Amino acid sequence: METFHINVELPPSILDAEIHWAITEHNYVLATGVCKAVTKRTEFDVAVNQTQDQLQYAQLHACINNGPFISYRPSFGDVFQRIALNSTNTTLSTEAWQIYTPTAEQSIITVYYHRFDGDYDNISLWTWDELHIQTPEQNELIPVGRGEFGVVFQIDSGLYDTLEGRIGFLPRKNFSWSFKVCMIILRIF
Repeated sequence: METFHINVELPPSILDAEIHWAITEHNYVLATGVCKAVTKRTEFDVAVNQTQDQLQYAQLHACINNGPFISYRPSFGDVFQRIALNSTNTTLSTEAWQIYTPTAEQSIITVYYHRFDGDYDNISLWTWDELHIQTPEQNELIPVGRGEFGVVFQIDSGLYDTLEGRIGFLPRKNFSWSFKVCMIILRIF
């Protein structure tokens, strides 16, 4: 078991915040939670079942949600950080916070994904452009929250190379093609 000590320095314009965080390894969530920062600096500890030697690609995700979707993954307009966990003592520094911004306001596509069994653990949305020319750097999307219909994904259509605005997507489970979802209900806005 490994314990990580996380120091948080809020962005300059934010005096207090609720920070949703997760520690992931290859997109699998190892630990998740919420930290309430009532001053410009705060700290918390996180325990995971792996040792630091086993966590070669561990990342800390932290998000200050500004929109309707609550998650450690930012939706458009949220303030966030994502850093590699190379040490058991890590700082989310003031200058490293970023705002998650789309290429254009009209390029935001919101996808609600519903599963009848209600099992949304390790769900992702694999995406690609219709020409297979410019697949975005992040073509496997993780939910940015939950809505009344299911989990929510947000796509920035400006990152895809399309002639007629066509973007392919396929929900899958456990980040594996063995568990791709064949029967789906999607609501796109």
